[in-house]
Amino acid sequence: MSDLQYHGITISGLLRSRMLTAGFGPESIACEVEGGTRFHGFSVLSLLSQSSTVSHLRLSSQIVYGNMYVDDTDLCILRRFFWDLEEERPEIARLGAHYKIAPQRGFYAVPRARVIEWLGHMSGGQITVPTLITRTAVPRPDLQHRRRFEMHVQQWLHSTAHSWPTDSDADQDINPCWELVWDEMADVSESSDPIRTKLGINETYSGD
Repeated sequence: MSDLQYHGITISGLLRSRMLTAGFGPESIACEVEGGTRFHGFSVLSLLSQSSTVSHLRLSSQIVYGNMYVDDTDLCILRRFFWDLEEERPEIARLGAHYKIAPQRGFYAVPRARVIEWLGHMSGGQITVPTLITRTAVPRPDLQHRRRFEMHVQQWLHSTAHSWPTDSDADQDINPCWELVWDEMADVSESSDPIRTKLGINETYSGD
């Protein structure tokens, strides 16, 4: 992956790759919520927005983690991620190759019933769990204004993913669904406090 120039700031291919990896999020997260509840959930629904032009680079994502087949817990966790070149520009200029990504992110509790509603919106209709969804291989987005969603109903065994330019005529039917779920996810984090954990959140990425 080649280096990119943004108004005099060099973004190395490695840094951009790490930013995308952080934005796409881990495969699973684990924590112990205050009160003693142990949580280990896999990515269930992921929404990502990427804005990349010659002067700007921004990536934000909202990902829900949970266990849709475990009946003894109603807890799902929403992970919000945000990274903006404009805000990071001074640190990148100061540290150069030593700069490390420190994105803004937070974790919030979400009831499983609401997550199922979101899955229904993104699948084009109300669905129940389990529903088998055909796996499709989708490349990571190139540099432009793009949106993406990914659903994993049964821990990566049955999943679907789609990535598209925001202004694509062929994908205009999915934008309202994406925007509805994105806004409802944002409402969760804006109307509630981040979850409290004893030892923080353990994120497991592919290959770890």
